[in-house]
Amino acid sequence: MYTYARCADDKDYAGFARVFCQDAVFVYHGQDVTPLAAIQELMRNLESFQVTQHRVQNVLYDVQGDNASGTTYCLASHLVADDTPPLKVDMAVNYRDALRRESGCWLIARREFTVLWTQTTAVDELR
Repeated sequence: MYTYARCADDKDYAGFARVFCQDAVFVYHGQDVTPLAAIQELMRNLESFQVTQHRVQNVLYDVQGDNASGTTYCLASHLVADDTPPLKVDMAVNYRDALRRESGCWLIARREFTVLWTQTTAVDELR
């Protein structure tokens, strides 16, 4: 889950191959995005933000053999620098995941993305 956040914040779209199965499904605003290449393309939406910071917390999974299911909470901040003053959009997100162990690595087979709330505030200083 932390690698997912790092790939998002670094805009490392190729890196999502270390996070998702090739046949993964990402449920984004009710739409199934699949396979991995389509998920990587979806993540390019992050280009509209100057900076993001995904803070991952409350990671809890139930493991059964080579499969696991669970949830991860995330507070994601997105900086929109085009505005004056710059704006920060915070999103409280729940990820509901099904994971699969492949070649000794845990990968996301299915991720459901749910936004619980958003808050937009001005940023005092941009560095």
